[in-house]
Amino acid sequence: MSTETNAPASDVSVTRLLTGILNDAQDLALQHLALLRSELMESLRETRNAMVMLGIGIMLLQVGIIFFVHMCVVVLHRLIPSLSDWGTYAIVAGAFVIFGAWPLMTALQRLKALDPSSEKGSDAEGRKFNG
Repeated sequence: MSTETNAPASDVSVTRLLTGILNDAQDLALQHLALLRSELMESLRETRNAMVMLGIGIMLLQVGIIFFVHMCVVVLHRLIPSLSDWGTYAIVAGAFVIFGAWPLMTALQRLKALDPSSEKGSDAEGRKFNG
């Protein structure tokens, strides 16, 4: 009578099954990382294209604003011929400074209110307190 110490067939199949599951999980994780990297690269590519278009749009908008301001000066000079050229430029520039300073000051006040280093703050429900 021979005494063989072979493992039962069910243990071998369970070992192979667990090895296969772990290999599949590893392959799935690697594929997931590859997909994530691919999606990130696509998102970065789309962001870069959007930023290029934004830059072109801002540049063209600035050119348009310059021509619009010059047109305002010419129209004002034609409406009031007694004004000199520098006077019409001063009036138009003053109007743009006044109307541009208002939103700028409002934005600066809002940013100052958001400053985390300021002494005043608010709790999670928006109540003001002195910290």
